[in-house]
Amino acid sequence: MDAYLFRLWKECRDGAYTISDMAEAIHLSPKQTKRHLARWQEEGWLTYTSGRGRGNLTRLEWLRHVERDLAKQLLDRIEKESVEAVTNQLEWDWSPAQAGRFMRQLEKKFGYVQTSSDALIIPRRRHFLTTHPLEAADIHSAHLVQNVFNRLFMIDASGEVTGELAHHYEWQGNTLVLFLRKGVRF
Repeated sequence: MDAYLFRLWKECRDGAYTISDMAEAIHLSPKQTKRHLARWQEEGWLTYTSGRGRGNLTRLEWLRHVERDLAKQLLDRIEKESVEAVTNQLEWDWSPAQAGRFMRQLEKKFGYVQTSSDALIIPRRRHFLTTHPLEAADIHSAHLVQNVFNRLFMIDASGEVTGELAHHYEWQGNTLVLFLRKGVRF
């Protein structure tokens, strides 16, 4: 899937443009833009007629509906691949209709349904051993506890400590002083 093609589709519809305008729209140099235009023409996405000479405009005509075609490809990828593999494409500037289709596909894949803006229903496939934060020893209970209870701090995979309820801490002798975020009560 080509982010540059998608961006050009969103910014430049059928019409006449300077190469510089198209290059600016897709954040490439004019030379790179010409190469991409030639490749996209060979692939059947568009036709373009280069404006020869200074000040002449390049004529652009789309042969396919880029967003619809790329959305079909992305829906197939969502079904077959991991979410991590398609995350970059999900962040593109899709139309609301396409974004809704992606959300429904993700809901179907992961087995949850959002029925309204304030309700998220997650099916329980395995029993939780506990919902008590100090007793959560299995992975399923730990994930539930992590989503229900806030922690003072969290540690990422690299060992870096970042605040969740607390914004920082200090050692004063043998005492640990925690500074909570504004509005948090402990």
